Amino acid sequence: MASHVDREIESSLRTLLGVDEGSVERVRSSVAARIAAASAAAAADAGSEPVTTLARPGPAQETAGWVAAAAAMITAALAFLALGSVGSGVPAPAPERVVRPPVESDAAPAVDEGVPADRGAPADAEAPAAEPLVIEIALSLPPPQMAYDDDPRQLGRLVREADVIVVGTVGEVGGDAVSFTAETLLLGDEAALRRGIGRGGDGPRIACHSALVWEEGEHVVLFLQRSAEGRLEVLYDGAGKNTLPMVGLFEQGDLVEVVERGRLSPERAAAIVRDAGPRALRTLASQLADLPSGAFPVASDAVQRAIRDALVVAAARGEYPRTPAALQDVLAACDHLEPDGVRSLPAEVGAWIRDTVLPGLPPAYARRFQVPRILRPFALARATWARAAVDAHVAEAEASARARPVIGAYQSCVQAWDQLAAYDRAAAAERASAALEGLPKIHGFDGGEILIRLLVWEADGAERELLRRVTEQRMNGDPVWLDVLLHARSDAARRVACEVMSDASFTLARLRYPHHPLRLVGTPEAAARLAPVAHVIATRVENAARTGSIREARGWLELHLAAGGDPALALRTVAARVADETGRDADPEDWRIARRELVRRLEVGLGQRLLPWRDPTAAELLALVEPLEALAARRSGVEHDPEIAKRVRAGRRHFEAMQCRQCHRLNGIGGMQAGTGSELAGVATRYIEAKGSEAAAREWFYNHITDPRAYPGLDHPVGFVKMPSYREKLTDAQRRDVAEFLMTLRRSG
Repeated sequence: MASHVDREIESSLRTLLGVDEGSVERVRSSVAARIAAASAAAAADAGSEPVTTLARPGPAQETAGWVAAAAAMITAALAFLALGSVGSGVPAPAPERVVRPPVESDAAPAVDEGVPADRGAPADAEAPAAEPLVIEIALSLPPPQMAYDDDPRQLGRLVREADVIVVGTVGEVGGDAVSFTAETLLLGDEAALRRGIGRGGDGPRIACHSALVWEEGEHVVLFLQRSAEGRLEVLYDGAGKNTLPMVGLFEQGDLVEVVERGRLSPERAAAIVRDAGPRALRTLASQLADLPSGAFPVASDAVQRAIRDALVVAAARGEYPRTPAALQDVLAACDHLEPDGVRSLPAEVGAWIRDTVLPGLPPAYARRFQVPRILRPFALARATWARAAVDAHVAEAEASARARPVIGAYQSCVQAWDQLAAYDRAAAAERASAALEGLPKIHGFDGGEILIRLLVWEADGAERELLRRVTEQRMNGDPVWLDVLLHARSDAARRVACEVMSDASFTLARLRYPHHPLRLVGTPEAAARLAPVAHVIATRVENAARTGSIREARGWLELHLAAGGDPALALRTVAARVADETGRDADPEDWRIARRELVRRLEVGLGQRLLPWRDPTAAELLALVEPLEALAARRSGVEHDPEIAKRVRAGRRHFEAMQCRQCHRLNGIGGMQAGTGSELAGVATRYIEAKGSEAAAREWFYNHITDPRAYPGLDHPVGFVKMPSYREKLTDAQRRDVAEFLMTLRRSG
């Protein structure tokens, strides 16, 4: 049909303009060349590959093709009018196609060859049918510990880690192989796909785990990553194979938007909420969690409007408590409703929640967690009707906690006081302090949680009480509230935290959840909270790597990286310990997880991929040490030399052991004693420029450490220096090692 439309348009244009067929063909070629050039330039500017269709287009794509053909012919007609005399023009050569042609199934992999140019065909000729690329999925890899086809937490990670994303249909399913027909490339290009396919005896292959379930005719998207051998493999845990639509929400168009833009548009997210209900918010938020902030626009006007509309409809119907599903919609809506959205809700919705939803909640365990979820956005917005509900919830939570002598009983109270603080912070602090005063020892976990809140509501009094209790804990040999200390802001609390973490008898493995500093890992405030103890953590990483258990080494490593520590240092000090298969002191599964976690955290710190998705072997992990040390040396401006690298490591240890971060900041971390030391990031570059050479700068660092008053900093006159001399604290060789370490602190670029 498309060719029939072409012929009708061409005939009409020739009659209108009085031109022959050859002239039309020449202008068509000229216009096509200009369009192709503009398209190529736009693609180059965008820096991304267009989505490519590999198989024959379907009916919708054919319709779009007719429209495009008509638009192209109209453009050609306008070009005739602009050119004036067309018959005398020289035919332009047909350009190469910008959109890659369909892949032939019997073609050999093209490693470095370009796609052959399409030199055009007669206007009335049908386009040849495209032969799809048929790939054999070889179920040749050992199954992971867990495998699932659709994991609602995976999409953001898969998009971030995949080298190639391809959509297609499952064909024949066998015992050790699956036939897969590739249709559309969402990420990567045809050449990348071909290069990564290993050729087996019967055809092209992609390696995959044998744990996945495949169904003939299933429409799936595969997230593929290149292995160390250069072949393509389905991503780890089986989440690299997903049926479309993914988790019932993400259609192929949604995947295209997420892949190309790194986010979901507010309009589309709102449409999903309207179609699937507010419960879809949880899936959307978790699916896009690993993408940059803003990937899921929950706070956008469109999504907030969809949430409000859902609550208005539910209130008008009075659905809850007739259907449990309606309650889940209410809970999900309240979890993501912003205070501004609350303020624009009609009063009828608040009355419905107060009079129907809250009284109808199931009692006991479920009620304690559902009430604060529903009240949270209304309390933050200080809704008038919610104040009475908050007061009632506070009284009920306190009575329940007093009657239940179990760990965690006061958690519902903490949530209730949080909401009360939105209306009256002093009242919340008073009730929390009263509860803390008479708290039995069994509720030590709850006491720490209460003190964290009081540090916000009543800082001075809470810090005094915190230090008193921590002193008792240390005297009695009880676990110390270290996580609470890290929330405090006073110098006294920070000194105690440093003392506790520096104590050789203190081990992370001994701690439990309520007192564990690892609770900070992965939170937005982690770097700021851990900054005062970053120098202690760096030292403990090395000690744990040499003598601690594998869990201990992993714990200090996580804290080190969360505090903004050097990933290369972490690899040097922990990799050999984790890779040591002969000295296992824990379950083999701990070692497998430790290796994977080490590589994953190092990749985040370095901003680049180190190994494929699978768990690294001990040999692979150890093999990373040297190139990463070289990378760290290049980034710091120092050529990689084993002897220099050894001295730099020693200098960093002395730098941390002498607690130089107490006064100096390095990459924004440290400087607890404000105003007593300069920022050291880029200090080597500054002094190389000031002293005229690297040798002179290195010698000045050594002299400054030895006698700061005689060799003051650039901004300090002679004699007016607060920094102490390290002549007696460090040997001559140690001071030169510190100077070597300072020489690595260069400005990037």
